[in-house]
Amino acid sequence: MSFYESFQVDVCYQVLRGDIPAKLAAMRLNKSYRQTLRIIEKVRAKGIVGIKHGNFGKVPANISKLELKQIILNLYKTEYFDFNMTHFLEQIKIDHGQTVPSETFRLWAHEVDHVKRKHRKRKKSHPLQNRMLRVGMMIQMDGSDHDWFGIGLKPVLIGCIDDATSECIYAEFFPAEDRISVMTVMLRIFEKFGVPELVYVDQAAAHGKTGILRKFSGWKDHITDLERTLYSFGCRMIFATSPQGKGRVERMWNTFQDRLIPEIRRQGIKRIPRANEYLWNHFIPNHNKRFGIIAANQTPAWKVLSFQKIQQLHSLFYLQEFRKILSGKMISLGGVKYIIEHKFELSLEGMQIEIRTYLDGQQKLFYADKEVFIVSEKIVFRRERFGLYTPRRN
Repeated sequence: MSFYESFQVDVCYQVLRGDIPAKLAAMRLNKSYRQTLRIIEKVRAKGIVGIKHGNFGKVPANISKLELKQIILNLYKTEYFDFNMTHFLEQIKIDHGQTVPSETFRLWAHEVDHVKRKHRKRKKSHPLQNRMLRVGMMIQMDGSDHDWFGIGLKPVLIGCIDDATSECIYAEFFPAEDRISVMTVMLRIFEKFGVPELVYVDQAAAHGKTGILRKFSGWKDHITDLERTLYSFGCRMIFATSPQGKGRVERMWNTFQDRLIPEIRRQGIKRIPRANEYLWNHFIPNHNKRFGIIAANQTPAWKVLSFQKIQQLHSLFYLQEFRKILSGKMISLGGVKYIIEHKFELSLEGMQIEIRTYLDGQQKLFYADKEVFIVSEKIVFRRERFGLYTPRRN
């Protein structure tokens, strides 16, 4: 009991004993006459406790039960130990049907010193880029190699984010970030949505060239397979000169590494096929619902492909190489010499032949957009370590 409460009790007992009138007690307590009478009646009925507030000793209606607190903290420390607070509260609402106020849970987590990010690094400020107005005007594509499964391996997650809505329009796990995987992702986007107006990428080998190569070499002489394919559909590519240039997709990787890794661990996923299935069916829809925004202009900018064009997509996505035709209608491919057959009347010796490697691994040979065929392999001889000539395929 505080000093003022003790003083109130003493004044009330003086009135009850008849030492002072109630009006003088009201002046001493600095309260109205009616309020003083109510306090005196409470002290008469309950004694000293009557001076306290009516809710004294009662459990507040908005306080969480101790049992619920223990259950939530046990879940957070055992099953969801690598989740951040916001992600954890969202997940237990889905998995266990429990709703806890965010501020209440923050205090609980700090009580047991179980916080995923105690100290956040102060980020450098960069000028914000204005968003595109419509969906499909520009997508940012990038790859993130990380220990996604927690087994020491680092598969690459290649994904694309729409600049207007910050939604992940497609993502897929691959063993490595190469030309095949990048073009596979772009093919899936073309099939599902259509052709965007711009594709914003970094200067990785699978996407484009380094800055030095672009500065000192001819641009068209070093065009990549992805550039060639996109240009054939009327889509342009933009190369970022720094990671901050494509900040939206970089922030998406930060969110994926913070949220996707714990969810993969809880699902017991250790292989790429199952990880892709969970990514497409669960994680990406929830991510877009949680972090996506509405575009300023609701009219999509995707260039929708016709049904016939969609059927021809697989024949338009390929890797391109060139080989010189040697004497005897031979070419060298993969260390093996092949004899080719063509229907041209002139000899093609010394000419360049185009080799197209499709995403399914099939290879075809073309000259002047006409297909030529391999007749047979040429057995070549190579000197072995002991100085003998033995026939062997390279």
